[in-house]
Amino acid sequence: TNNPPRAMSRQFDLVVYGATGFTGSLVVEYLAKAAPAGLKWAIAGRSEAKLKKVRETASGLNPACSDLPMVIADTSSVKTLREMAASTKVVLTTVGPYSLYGEPLVKACIDNGAHYCDLTGEVNFIAHCIRTYHKAAQDANVKIVHCCGFDSIPSDIGAFMVAQHAKKKYSVDMASIDMVVLKAKGGVSGGTIASAAESIIRTDKKDAKDSYCLLPPDAKRGPAVGPQQLGPRKQKDLKRWTMPFVMESVNARIVRRSAAMLGYGPNMLYRESQQAPNLIVACIASAIMICFIVMFAMAPTRWLLRKFLPAPSQGPSRQTMKTGAWVVRHIGTTEKDASGKSRRIDCVISQQLDPGYMGTAVLIAEAALTLAVEETPGTFGVIQPAVAMGEALATRLSKAGLSLQVQDKE
Repeated sequence: TNNPPRAMSRQFDLVVYGATGFTGSLVVEYLAKAAPAGLKWAIAGRSEAKLKKVRETASGLNPACSDLPMVIADTSSVKTLREMAASTKVVLTTVGPYSLYGEPLVKACIDNGAHYCDLTGEVNFIAHCIRTYHKAAQDANVKIVHCCGFDSIPSDIGAFMVAQHAKKKYSVDMASIDMVVLKAKGGVSGGTIASAAESIIRTDKKDAKDSYCLLPPDAKRGPAVGPQQLGPRKQKDLKRWTMPFVMESVNARIVRRSAAMLGYGPNMLYRESQQAPNLIVACIASAIMICFIVMFAMAPTRWLLRKFLPAPSQGPSRQTMKTGAWVVRHIGTTEKDASGKSRRIDCVISQQLDPGYMGTAVLIAEAALTLAVEETPGTFGVIQPAVAMGEALATRLSKAGLSLQVQDKE
């Protein structure tokens, strides 16, 4: 088995840290209904009173949760983080922005032999963790897995499935993969906005310009990506207009690191965009996105935006989340095979929940369950969902109601 050392005698298989937050409480609700029989899990946070409320909700969904263990832990107290990490095989954390609150827990998990998964979309934080903790996590047989929500599991697992299919069926590398968001319906919470703001404010200027900033030091850099898409672009395979996808800056870097570590193809180009109904919508959406980025980058306008946007503890209504849905398509083109033929391989992934919250709660919960109970690849360090869990995660996600389909498109 590849559980970290000392993990076999742990009190818990999984601890949800940040269980009282907006997304954390959705994770707890999902686990109350979907956790496998016999899973030993607990909820963790700063406030015992708030944890009790979360436990009450969980026991309403599943009476067995009435005595769900509670762990009091606080980012400002390293001792509590170390004790929490030492008590469990896996820590699932929803406590962001991670560049402000994430690092002490990453360190505590490595020092105490617990796997870790989070929802960060902050390139600066991921780059810092790779540079500072990758070797230590490898030595400790620990998996530190960032980006286990809508960013970047669909991007990472979809590209993984396309590249695996190309290797297994045709023994060829990928030349390119274009991920297009075909549908993303659902609201936005304050926590996401806070994390996006932190990412814009804190990302190192050198990293911001470097599409390959998360690559392992010895890896070959892929082809020049050019600047991030900021305006409309015609997607030649779909023959549709696309607009910039707000999470491309993190997703694409995650996928490029996975591609380098798993060998999708030394010259593979990876990009992301979002489908637009027409050119006019693509132009307007592109302009709005640029305005947001510029306003978040400057202190006075950032202050103004925060006055009008949801606070970190707020999120969309239950109705908005339940009627939400998302669909992404990876359009893969292989290198030419021995007969000179290049093939197209697509992967379509969808979920009938909003991408930002209920959908993301399922994604990170299933990632944590994969780390806790499934046989996963023997790769450790600060790594991505596809590298840490691979097919084991894809299998769990399809059982959890997602559709993941790889298609040969001649």
